[in-house]
Order: sequence, then structure tokens, then C-alpha cells
Amino acid sequence: MIIRIFHFFNKVFLLVRESFVFKKIISFYTPFSLKRSLGSFAILLFLVGGYYRIFDDAVCLEGNCKDSLSKIQFRNGDIYQGTFVDSKPQGFGAFWSRKGDYYQGSWFRGMKHGKGKYVYPNGTEYVGDFTFNKKEGTGIFKWADGSILEGSWIGDHPQGQGVLSLPGSRKFIGYYQKGSIYDGEGVFIYSDGSKYLGSWKAGMRHGFGVLVAPGGIVLFRGMWENDQKVPGSQPFDRPGIGSSTSVDKLEEGKTRDKQTSKTIKKKKGN
Repeated sequence: MIIRIFHFFNKVFLLVRESFVFKKIISFYTPFSLKRSLGSFAILLFLVGGYYRIFDDAVCLEGNCKDSLSKIQFRNGDIYQGTFVDSKPQGFGAFWSRKGDYYQGSWFRGMKHGKGKYVYPNGTEYVGDFTFNKKEGTGIFKWADGSILEGSWIGDHPQGQGVLSLPGSRKFIGYYQKGSIYDGEGVFIYSDGSKYLGSWKAGMRHGFGVLVAPGGIVLFRGMWENDQKVPGSQPFDRPGIGSSTSVDKLEEGKTRDKQTSKTIKKKKGN
């Protein structure tokens, strides 16, 4: 009798296990199976999103943080104080990051958008236009040593005509593309501290230029073509670039000039 009952339930189990519905249920609720069903992935995203929705809520310190002048503190310690629209920063407001960053200016739907000023923990700052959290438009980037880059920005990088003013009344004008000098007069600071001052064309050293070693020694002064030195051009000189006075000033500002590479080398300035 017991054996018959066992065989009966065993048959039922096998029928259920092989059924179409059972297979779909197993496939649906096994996100790490080889099939990785779309339904399981959607459920996983829903659970993760729900977790952060519940446990990562910010704390409203002043106002209602919905549609008025308010102050809010996020779970990571960042603070925003300003106007809200539909529970998002919009209008004018200030933002303090727990890492030391500070922004004051216009907001749209929770993003920096419009005119504003962003100050980094190291003392550098950007004043100008923002578009959806990125430096975009016309702006001025200032380093703590007094170096200033003025020009147009696209996607957080200098783009187009720019003027780089360095300590010691030195100024370089050039065309930037994605943060690097592309055409015109410009200075490039290499990772080892050596520097090139001179003309650029299509992102390459082209025209008259001077290559200076980290210690201030002039390695080459003359003509360049397509990023290569032109043999026999070393005796030539041009006032204002590569003269003993300008090289001395370059050496005096050696430490300060290294900071300009943050812009010249496609960095965001932070």
C-alpha cells in the first residue's frame, strides 16, 4: 500500500515538473540561471530601485523641500539650499558637497543649469555657463596660483578660442579642442615637467616653438612641422618666445605652471 502511494505521488511530481507552467515559473524566478529571463531581471531592478527609494531618502532641514525655499541634506552628507519645484532643486540655490565642493547658481530639475560658480576643494574655481551639470558656454577657470583660462566650453572641456594667462604677465592665445591647444599660440606642459611654448596647427607643434627641460634649459628653439623639429632651424629666434627672460620667468613659475596641465591635458580642473 505504501509503495503504491509513493509511486502515485512520484508520478504526480514528474508530471508537474515537466509541465509548461512549472518550467515558466522556474525560469521566471531564477535570475541567475543560464536563461537569465527578462522577467527576473525586471524584478531585480524593481527590488534594487525600491531599496534605494526607501533607504536613501534625503532629510528636509528647512521648508517643505517641494515647492518653496528650502534646505535639504542627502544621505551622503551633501547639502542643498535654495528653491524647489516639484521636489527638485530649480531656480537659484547653493550646494555643498561633503568632499568640499561648492556651487552657487542656477538649477533646473536638480541639475546645474545656467549661470553659476563652482569652487573645488583645492581652491580652483569656474565661473560661467552650465548646461545640465556640465561646464558649457562661456566661462572663466581660475587656479589658486592666479592662472586664468577664459573662453568657450563644451562638455566640461575648453573648446574654441581661449586665452590662458599665467603668473608673470605671460599670456597664450590658442584654439582649444576637447581641452587641448589645437591651433594658434599655446603652451603644453608634459608629465615630466618639460614645456613647449609656441605655435600649433591641428593639435601638433607647427611653426616657431621652444622646448624647455624641467630645469629651465632650452632643449630646442626653432621651427616645427607636423610635431617634428625642422633640422637646422635652431639658430632662429623670435622675441617674446624662448628668450632668456621668458625662460627665467618660466622657471620661476615652474610649480605653478604644472597646474595648467589640468586643462591642457583634457582634465576637468578638479
